[in-house]
Amino acid sequence: MKEFRRHDLLKISFEGRSRIFQELVNSGTELPTQILSDTLLNFCGKDRIPAVVRRGPVQPEGYVNAGFVSVQVINGSKAKIACTVSESEIVDLISPYVLPFCKYNERNKCLEALRAVSAMPEAENGKIGVAGSAAMEVVTGLSYTNDESDLDIIIRDSNLKEVFKTCTNLIRIGQQYDVSMDVEVQLKNGYGVKAKELFIGSSTLLGKGLFDVQLLERAEVEDLLKDNK
Repeated sequence: MKEFRRHDLLKISFEGRSRIFQELVNSGTELPTQILSDTLLNFCGKDRIPAVVRRGPVQPEGYVNAGFVSVQVINGSKAKIACTVSESEIVDLISPYVLPFCKYNERNKCLEALRAVSAMPEAENGKIGVAGSAAMEVVTGLSYTNDESDLDIIIRDSNLKEVFKTCTNLIRIGQQYDVSMDVEVQLKNGYGVKAKELFIGSSTLLGKGLFDVQLLERAEVEDLLKDNK
């Protein structure tokens, strides 16, 4: 079975999208059919909207928890469509760590800040990725972000000293562009922790994994980061 991580983007076959659409309609979902159709079935921007690997219950081998996010806003927020996909329905996987270097229209502060992040040495070394609304806009070309959007950044393969240096530079970029940076550090055990929690001295940190959320002991987290030489 292929290893997936939260924030990975998945290109889903049209057959898979059609199955998900029909199952949602049959289940009596409250989401408007037009929103489902626009998000799951139609070509939008550069391509069809990808699914995002999300946290969920343990699935049988060959299946993964995923979700789609609409570009349209409903009741103040974008619609989130949770689903399960088979690996046979996955056409391609897009890593968050390639997205900073893709072509996109730097049409607001969030995306201008992302371009500045992509110039950081850590990004060039494949240690910085982008998630959330900015990732969706880079891939689709659709207006997922605005001037009020946070920039969701992921850091991997970095020890504690390197994470601190990277975060210091990210904060500087955030201040320069007036953009809030939401930074997550990926650990080798599959969990992700908020970077800011690493530096506030708490004895435990909230770890978000593929199947659950756990309180991780600080000593365990720091040991995992020590392995990143």
